[in-house]
Amino acid sequence: RRFLHFKGISRPVVSPTFIYYESYPSDDGDVVYYHFDLYRISSEDEFFMLGGEEIMQDENAICLIEWPESISGLFADDRTIRMYFEMEDDGKTRKVTVRVP
Repeated sequence: RRFLHFKGISRPVVSPTFIYYESYPSDDGDVVYYHFDLYRISSEDEFFMLGGEEIMQDENAICLIEWPESISGLFADDRTIRMYFEMEDDGKTRKVTVRVP
């Protein structure tokens, strides 16, 4: 949510758990951000049926993907920024690790 708000998306950002993804066009129309929640997806075929492959191939799309394990074979290592979130022992603080190509 914070990433999309930082990028200027003013409408509410909701979790797409039950609809799999939500799109957020930028104000200038140059980019469309896609927020995927793939918790309930178990294979690449399911992802393809949702139209995910076409979205990932769109040069104007930036995909933010939660629970990407079921489609991890689709990611080009030279184009994928990976973010890992861990809860610290205090239960209040998150540790964020970012891996950039």
